[in-house]
Amino acid sequence: MPLPGCTNGVVATVLVTLLLLPIQYYVPDFYVKQPVPEIPSLPPSYTSTWPQFSDFPIFDTFLAFSFVSLVFGIYVCDWIQRKLLERRILKLNQEVKDSMDELRDCDLRQKQVEKMLNIVQKATAEYNLLLYLLLKKHRLSPHEPPSANRYFEKTFDDFARDNELEL
Repeated sequence: MPLPGCTNGVVATVLVTLLLLPIQYYVPDFYVKQPVPEIPSLPPSYTSTWPQFSDFPIFDTFLAFSFVSLVFGIYVCDWIQRKLLERRILKLNQEVKDSMDELRDCDLRQKQVEKMLNIVQKATAEYNLLLYLLLKKHRLSPHEPPSANRYFEKTFDDFARDNELEL
């Protein structure tokens, strides 16, 4: 069960720290107290502040080294995973940025197409108006009498009459 705010590395570090503590801190009655032999006093010329490696039990030293290695390995794996996730996030951010740029370009092209379509619609309406006025002027011109054979001058009744005769 994941703990909120804790990574695997933190949990492992806490467990290793607890395991490295001597057993008498967990179960005080378990540790059998033996009389501590008196250490003969050392000559004043010998002052060692560092404990010797041979002073520690071999099993405890091996166990402590194993757990420290485990913690270090977990930390390295966690660091590698974090770096891989950062790279993936950067890659995804770049892809999102590219997609947004492409969307903006498409939106700009669509606006330009809509403007051109609007201009074409206005021009078509103007052309239709001019054509209508030209036809009306041509129909009403005095130099030529109106003809029933002209297609644009026929009325609905003329079309109906023509269609009845052909059938």
